[in-house]
Amino acid sequence: MITIRDVSFTYSGSETDGIRRINLEISKGECVLLCGRSGCGKTTLTRLINGLIPAFYAGTLTGSVRIENQDVAELPLYKIAQRVGSVFQNPRTQFFNVDTDSEIAFGIENEGCPQERLVQRVRQTAEELHIENLRGRNIFELSGGEKQKIAFASVYAMNPDIYVLDEPSSNLDSESITALQSYIRNIKAQGKTVIVAEHRLYYLADLADKIVYMENGCIARIFTPVEFKSLSAETRHGMGLRAIHLQEEIPSSLHNEAMDIRSETPCRMNGAASVQTTQDTAQSPQPPVQPALAEPLTLELQNVSLYRKKKLILHNLSLSAHAGEIIAITGANGTGKTTFVRALCGLHKETSGSFLWNGKPLKPKERLQHTYMVMQDVNYQLFAESVEAECSFGLKTAQAEAVEAALNALHLTEIRTRHPGSLSGGQKQRVAIAAGQVSAKPLLVFDEPTSGLDYDSMARVSAVIRSLAAGRIIFVVTHDYEFIHKACTRILHLGNNTLLSDPQL
Repeated sequence: MITIRDVSFTYSGSETDGIRRINLEISKGECVLLCGRSGCGKTTLTRLINGLIPAFYAGTLTGSVRIENQDVAELPLYKIAQRVGSVFQNPRTQFFNVDTDSEIAFGIENEGCPQERLVQRVRQTAEELHIENLRGRNIFELSGGEKQKIAFASVYAMNPDIYVLDEPSSNLDSESITALQSYIRNIKAQGKTVIVAEHRLYYLADLADKIVYMENGCIARIFTPVEFKSLSAETRHGMGLRAIHLQEEIPSSLHNEAMDIRSETPCRMNGAASVQTTQDTAQSPQPPVQPALAEPLTLELQNVSLYRKKKLILHNLSLSAHAGEIIAITGANGTGKTTFVRALCGLHKETSGSFLWNGKPLKPKERLQHTYMVMQDVNYQLFAESVEAECSFGLKTAQAEAVEAALNALHLTEIRTRHPGSLSGGQKQRVAIAAGQVSAKPLLVFDEPTSGLDYDSMARVSAVIRSLAAGRIIFVVTHDYEFIHKACTRILHLGNNTLLSDPQL
């Protein structure tokens, strides 16, 4: 039993961030879904349960969080870790080793597990989670989704009584999300307690025993599964929540693609961005349309192969992209999607073949001059002292009007003076996208731009990207099919070291 009584917490240096007057009981064996807009307090609540507050996050705490009548605030972290296993929103922040086997073994090794049993448990974990292909790998060479799988495996290996998962699906492909769903179902059947803070709701709709909706740091309502699944799309979008029934909110052809990431005939949605007619999209704030660039743009890849440490990643790619296209790059975790777009930007140099810009071959340094990339882990590209300064950081010229338009479009005006490091994961993502908007480069690349975003923010990002498409070429690495439906005009599906769809217009 987890009992939260009259808990309020405010982070040091902030008068608004945190939670207020939280009362919640979670029974043994329950699966509890925490949902709400970015910054509503979901992650703060998870930090109270796993003891990171007050151990690592300073601030003012009142009330009590108790696990089996023990006050979490009074327990040392190693005692809490024996009961509570945590998977963070950014898995990079919980790694302690450079290879996957050592990372999976880390927790149980610290508990003094005998070597023979440790080796057996690592092998068993990999088999049960179907990640044998990730064993013996360098963590720094894994994709974002693969890192997320290892983070979950490291907790699973410890077999805790309580799982606390913060956005565990954010970087996973559709097949892996289905697998995650089955893992949660299995550990729940074992009597484990599962607490999930999540924006992707559809895979949890049939698993959660109670749904806690948070707003402005408070619990606004606790839903039963029946009540939650009966919410209309209009009501749910007004609450900032994503789809509960994915198949009802995206076209059937796209839903089939989402449900079978291994398909060799991915759907093609010519003109998808022009057919968004849902009420919520029409009413969402629209950014001003960006001025089109003067010259027509064409990007061509001719017989391009990509390698990583001489290992073939993608082979003999030939494609063309034109101004106005918003191209989704899909495929299973680890297929080379990020490597592909990094090569487009000139950041990945282990390539063969030709990259042509309006018919002219471009070397990596030249491609960099034409491109702005929003990375999958935006923490790598946030450098400035404020959100406003970040929007123009590193740019030789940036008009104040462009910065203001980006802040307004992505709902960042109220936090313009905040340090980017103090923001939630979803807020950081929007700041990086705002910087991409201000850059106005002719080739824009976004790597999982809606990771960790609520419905409102996803709709805003979709609107921004559509507005930027005039006279520009945009590539988006994504597993978010709600976003693809709202924003993209074309899907390129990667797999088996090649491009499985016809990219030609």
